[in-house]
Amino acid sequence: MLGELQERINIMSLEMQQLIGRVQQLEEEAAEVKSLKAKLMSMEANWNSKLQVQANEAIAADLRIHGVPCMEGENLNALFTTLCATLGSDPAPKLRDIFRVRQRSANSTVDSIIIAKLEHVREKIALLKLIADYRRTKKQQLILTQLGFESHVPFYVNEQLTKAHYDIFKEAMKMKKLNMLTAVYTRRSLVHVRVTGRKATSA
Repeated sequence: MLGELQERINIMSLEMQQLIGRVQQLEEEAAEVKSLKAKLMSMEANWNSKLQVQANEAIAADLRIHGVPCMEGENLNALFTTLCATLGSDPAPKLRDIFRVRQRSANSTVDSIIIAKLEHVREKIALLKLIADYRRTKKQQLILTQLGFESHVPFYVNEQLTKAHYDIFKEAMKMKKLNMLTAVYTRRSLVHVRVTGRKATSA
């Protein structure tokens, strides 16, 4: 009787040791999986960061022009040259390309924006400075008559932003309207904001 009991105890002890070993193995595997998951998340964050940098570099010299009516047979290169001449930038900076962004809806009543891709970032910065100087000295926005249209409606020239940064810019502008921010502006395709009593931060 005692012999059978001892045998059963030995069997249970062996099974217990095997179970403990299995649990330890699972814990080691779980730790390995957790470590691997952390590495993958780090790699993903690093990859996304590199993609964002590349995206910013791709549009670093781009301008976004909106509010200009779309005309049949329009010459966007000539329009850009006229804009630059108005601002005193003559000759106009060289363009890699200039085009209108295709509308998502064929029934849209809003004129599509114009993307002007300059060859150099410094030329984009210089042009934006001329626009800022014009607004400050004239105390008004650029208007369509300056492009040859018979209209005093304003149009706008800004830096082109990635989708992520443009979403940030839109949210920041909403916060500015709510007086949560005192300033929202872009520089080098990044969004900068200023809170009352604080230094500007960027995103």
